[in-house]
Amino acid sequence: MGAIGIWPLSDRNARLLKSAQLKESQLIGRTMRRYLEQPPRFWYVSGLVLRPQLSGSRAIRVLLSQGIASWLKSPNITFPCELLALAYSSAGEALLERFNFFRVQNAAAMPDHVPLFCLELDNRDRFLSLLEERGLDLR
Repeated sequence: MGAIGIWPLSDRNARLLKSAQLKESQLIGRTMRRYLEQPPRFWYVSGLVLRPQLSGSRAIRVLLSQGIASWLKSPNITFPCELLALAYSSAGEALLERFNFFRVQNAAAMPDHVPLFCLELDNRDRFLSLLEERGLDLR
């Protein structure tokens, strides 16, 4: 029905992405393997996909709630950390802004020609509060 991807990023790839020097297609799985053993500081939200017929339903809320809850159960999540995301649509951009992501780069500066957003997470409790304030149920 839908999917969300949240992937670990190396410090180098995060720096390159934030400085508009890396395309999304250059984020490959091989660079993520090292994070099986050590927690990353940066994460990339690779996309949020929902069946068109579910648009406007509670499905997006359920997908976000369950996807983020699953990610937070990983032993490799440490705080502080940062979430990075590219906004491929105006709806995606609005969703990121609703969850307090801020624009790091404008579309014109990015190699993929879409804006880059970031959410800095100081601690787990503050992040959970933000999500609950936005109506997500992580239980």
